[in-house]
Amino acid sequence: MDDKEWINKVFFNEIVECYMLADLAKIEENYDPSKKCGNCNFPLALQVFSCMDFIGWLISDHRNKKEDTSGNINSFIDNLFSSTRGEQIKQVEGFVNIFRHGLAHEYFAKGCGISRKKGELLWLDFDNNSINLDADVLLEKFRLCIDVLKKKISGNPNLANQIRKRYEKKQDDNSLVKKGLIIISSDKDTTTKSTSINLPTYSSGASIASRYTTLPPDSKRKI
Repeated sequence: MDDKEWINKVFFNEIVECYMLADLAKIEENYDPSKKCGNCNFPLALQVFSCMDFIGWLISDHRNKKEDTSGNINSFIDNLFSSTRGEQIKQVEGFVNIFRHGLAHEYFAKGCGISRKKGELLWLDFDNNSINLDADVLLEKFRLCIDVLKKKISGNPNLANQIRKRYEKKQDDNSLVKKGLIIISSDKDTTTKSTSINLPTYSSGASIASRYTTLPPDSKRKI
Protein backbone atom coordinates (compact mmCIF):
# COMPACT_ATOMS: atom_id res chain seq x y z
CA MET A 1 0.00 0.00 0.00
CA ASP A 2 1.15 3.58 -0.58
CA ASP A 3 2.07 5.98 2.23
CA LYS A 4 -1.33 7.68 2.33
CA GLU A 5 -3.19 4.40 2.69
CA TRP A 6 -0.69 3.12 5.27
CA ILE A 7 -0.97 6.29 7.38
CA ASN A 8 -4.76 6.01 7.50
CA LYS A 9 -5.11 2.25 7.83
CA VAL A 10 -2.14 1.27 9.97
CA PHE A 11 -0.92 4.38 11.78
CA PHE A 12 -4.13 6.22 12.62
CA ASN A 13 -6.79 3.48 12.56
CA GLU A 14 -4.76 0.70 14.16
CA ILE A 15 -1.96 2.23 16.23
CA VAL A 16 -3.44 5.57 17.31
CA GLU A 17 -7.18 4.88 17.45
CA CYS A 18 -7.30 1.16 18.32
CA TYR A 19 -4.29 0.91 20.61
CA MET A 20 -3.50 4.33 22.06
CA LEU A 21 -6.78 6.22 22.26
CA ALA A 22 -8.94 3.20 23.05
CA ASP A 23 -6.68 2.14 25.93
CA LEU A 24 -6.52 5.70 27.23
CA ALA A 25 -10.32 5.93 27.17
CA LYS A 26 -10.54 2.77 29.27
CA ILE A 27 -8.12 4.13 31.85
CA GLU A 28 -9.97 7.45 31.82
CA GLU A 29 -13.18 5.70 32.89
CA ASN A 30 -11.61 4.75 36.23
CA TYR A 31 -12.59 7.82 38.20
CA ASP A 32 -14.75 8.16 41.30
CA PRO A 33 -14.58 11.61 42.94
CA SER A 34 -15.78 10.13 46.22
CA LYS A 35 -12.68 7.97 46.49
CA LYS A 36 -9.10 8.99 47.12
CA CYS A 37 -7.61 5.76 45.75
CA GLY A 38 -8.03 3.78 42.54
CA ASN A 39 -8.56 6.71 40.17
CA CYS A 40 -5.63 5.79 37.91
CA ASN A 41 -3.98 9.21 38.12
CA PHE A 42 -0.48 7.86 37.53
CA PRO A 43 -1.31 5.20 34.86
CA LEU A 44 -3.31 7.70 32.79
CA ALA A 45 -0.58 10.34 32.78
CA LEU A 46 2.22 7.85 32.14
CA GLN A 47 0.33 6.22 29.26
CA VAL A 48 -0.13 9.63 27.61
CA PHE A 49 3.60 10.32 28.00
CA SER A 50 4.41 6.96 26.39
CA CYS A 51 2.23 7.84 23.40
CA MET A 52 3.83 11.28 23.15
CA ASP A 53 7.29 9.68 23.26
CA PHE A 54 6.43 7.23 20.48
CA ILE A 55 4.81 9.74 18.14
CA GLY A 56 7.36 12.41 19.00
CA TRP A 57 10.13 10.19 17.66
CA LEU A 58 8.23 9.50 14.45
CA ILE A 59 7.75 13.20 13.66
CA SER A 60 11.03 14.62 15.03
CA ASP A 61 13.87 15.85 12.88
CA HIS A 62 16.95 13.78 12.09
CA ARG A 63 18.85 15.03 15.13
CA ASN A 64 16.60 13.16 17.55
CA LYS A 65 17.32 9.59 18.56
CA LYS A 66 14.54 7.10 19.22
CA GLU A 67 15.84 6.37 22.71
CA ASP A 68 15.85 10.09 23.63
CA THR A 69 12.55 10.17 25.51
CA SER A 70 12.93 13.78 26.65
CA GLY A 71 13.74 14.93 23.12
CA ASN A 72 10.87 12.96 21.64
CA ILE A 73 8.27 14.30 24.07
CA ASN A 74 9.57 17.84 23.60
CA SER A 75 9.35 17.31 19.84
CA PHE A 76 5.71 16.25 20.25
CA ILE A 77 4.99 19.35 22.34
CA ASP A 78 6.85 21.73 20.00
CA ASN A 79 5.18 20.38 16.86
CA LEU A 80 1.65 19.66 18.01
CA PHE A 81 0.75 21.60 21.17
CA SER A 82 -0.57 25.12 20.81
CA SER A 83 2.11 27.77 21.25
CA THR A 84 0.42 29.08 24.41
CA ARG A 85 0.22 25.66 26.04
CA GLY A 86 3.73 24.77 24.96
CA GLU A 87 5.09 27.92 26.58
CA GLN A 88 3.25 27.11 29.81
CA ILE A 89 4.88 23.69 29.92
CA LYS A 90 8.32 25.15 29.26
CA GLN A 91 7.95 27.41 32.28
CA VAL A 92 8.21 24.32 34.48
CA GLU A 93 11.92 23.55 34.46
CA GLY A 94 12.51 19.87 33.83
CA PHE A 95 8.83 19.17 32.95
CA VAL A 96 9.58 15.83 31.29
CA ASN A 97 12.15 14.87 33.90
CA ILE A 98 9.78 15.59 36.78
CA PHE A 99 6.56 14.11 35.49
CA ARG A 100 7.38 11.46 32.88
CA HIS A 101 10.69 10.21 34.28
CA GLY A 102 9.43 10.49 37.85
CA LEU A 103 6.39 8.33 37.09
CA ALA A 104 8.38 5.84 35.02
CA HIS A 105 11.41 5.41 37.26
CA GLU A 106 10.44 6.52 40.76
CA TYR A 107 6.67 5.85 40.74
CA PHE A 108 6.00 9.31 42.22
CA ALA A 109 6.51 12.44 40.13
CA LYS A 110 9.58 13.62 42.04
CA GLY A 111 7.70 15.52 44.73
CA CYS A 112 5.04 16.84 42.38
CA GLY A 113 1.51 15.54 41.93
CA ILE A 114 -0.79 14.00 39.32
CA SER A 115 -4.43 15.04 39.59
CA ARG A 116 -7.72 14.14 37.90
CA LYS A 117 -10.48 16.46 36.67
CA LYS A 118 -9.00 19.77 37.87
CA GLY A 119 -9.49 21.59 34.57
CA GLU A 120 -5.96 22.98 34.29
CA LEU A 121 -2.94 21.22 32.82
CA LEU A 122 -0.57 22.56 35.47
CA TRP A 123 -1.62 24.04 38.79
CA LEU A 124 -0.13 24.90 42.17
CA ASP A 125 -1.12 23.02 45.31
CA PHE A 126 -0.26 25.41 48.12
CA ASP A 127 -1.42 23.00 50.82
CA ASN A 128 1.23 20.48 49.78
CA ASN A 129 3.72 22.93 48.24
CA SER A 130 3.73 21.15 44.89
CA ILE A 131 3.14 21.64 41.18
CA ASN A 132 0.53 19.26 39.85
CA LEU A 133 -0.11 17.90 36.37
CA ASP A 134 -3.71 16.99 35.57
CA ALA A 135 -3.92 13.66 33.75
CA ASP A 136 -7.32 14.37 32.16
CA VAL A 137 -6.24 17.69 30.71
CA LEU A 138 -3.04 16.09 29.42
CA LEU A 139 -5.16 13.41 27.73
CA GLU A 140 -7.46 16.01 26.18
CA LYS A 141 -4.45 17.92 24.85
CA PHE A 142 -3.10 14.67 23.40
CA ARG A 143 -6.38 14.05 21.57
CA LEU A 144 -6.30 17.56 20.14
CA CYS A 145 -2.70 17.01 19.06
CA ILE A 146 -3.74 13.95 17.07
CA ASP A 147 -6.16 16.13 15.12
CA VAL A 148 -3.34 18.61 14.50
CA LEU A 149 -1.09 15.77 13.33
CA LYS A 150 -3.71 14.55 10.86
CA LYS A 151 -3.85 18.00 9.29
CA LYS A 152 -0.05 18.27 9.14
CA ILE A 153 0.27 14.89 7.45
CA SER A 154 -2.50 15.55 4.93
CA GLY A 155 -0.55 18.46 3.54
CA ASN A 156 2.92 16.96 3.87
CA PRO A 157 3.59 13.66 2.06
CA ASN A 158 7.22 13.77 3.20
CA LEU A 159 6.09 13.63 6.84
CA ALA A 160 3.86 10.67 6.07
CA ASN A 161 6.78 8.87 4.45
CA GLN A 162 9.07 9.68 7.40
CA ILE A 163 6.56 8.31 9.92
CA ARG A 164 6.15 5.10 7.95
CA LYS A 165 9.88 4.55 7.46
CA ARG A 166 10.73 5.21 11.09
CA TYR A 167 7.92 3.02 12.36
CA GLU A 168 8.82 0.10 10.11
CA LYS A 169 12.52 0.48 10.98
CA LYS A 170 11.66 0.47 14.69
CA GLN A 171 9.52 -2.66 14.27
CA ASP A 172 12.28 -4.35 12.30
CA ASP A 173 14.88 -3.48 14.93
CA ASN A 174 12.61 -4.85 17.65
CA SER A 175 11.79 -8.08 15.84
CA LEU A 176 12.33 -11.13 18.07
CA VAL A 177 12.80 -13.16 14.92
CA LYS A 178 15.64 -10.90 13.83
CA LYS A 179 17.19 -11.11 17.31
CA GLY A 180 17.04 -14.89 17.23
CA LEU A 181 14.72 -15.21 20.24
CA ILE A 182 12.05 -16.81 18.06
CA ILE A 183 12.86 -19.09 15.13
CA ILE A 184 10.28 -19.45 12.36
CA SER A 185 10.20 -22.69 10.36
CA SER A 186 9.70 -22.73 6.62
CA ASP A 187 6.60 -24.90 7.11
CA LYS A 188 3.60 -22.54 6.85
CA ASP A 189 5.13 -19.83 9.02
CA THR A 190 4.72 -21.69 12.28
CA THR A 191 6.80 -21.02 15.35
CA THR A 192 8.93 -24.06 16.09
CA LYS A 193 11.11 -23.10 19.03
CA SER A 194 12.80 -20.33 20.93
CA THR A 195 16.51 -20.14 21.50
CA SER A 196 16.29 -18.90 25.09
CA ILE A 197 12.75 -18.95 26.48
CA ASN A 198 10.13 -21.60 27.18
CA LEU A 199 6.66 -20.08 27.03
CA PRO A 200 3.18 -21.29 26.04
CA THR A 201 2.01 -20.25 22.57
CA TYR A 202 -1.37 -18.69 21.77
CA SER A 203 -3.10 -17.31 18.72
CA SER A 204 -2.32 -13.64 18.36
CA GLY A 205 -4.51 -11.13 20.14
CA ALA A 206 -1.68 -8.92 21.28
CA SER A 207 -1.44 -5.20 20.65
CA ILE A 208 1.50 -5.34 18.28
CA ALA A 209 2.01 -4.44 14.64
CA SER A 210 0.28 -6.98 12.39
CA ARG A 211 3.36 -7.80 10.34
CA TYR A 212 4.88 -9.44 13.45
CA THR A 213 1.89 -11.24 14.91
CA THR A 214 2.01 -14.54 13.01
CA LEU A 215 1.82 -17.26 15.64
CA PRO A 216 0.83 -20.95 15.58
CA PRO A 217 -2.91 -21.63 15.24
CA ASP A 218 -2.76 -24.35 17.90
CA SER A 219 -2.81 -22.62 21.29
CA LYS A 220 -1.67 -25.78 23.03
CA ARG A 221 1.69 -26.00 21.33
CA LYS A 222 4.78 -25.33 23.37
CA ILE A 223 7.74 -23.34 22.13
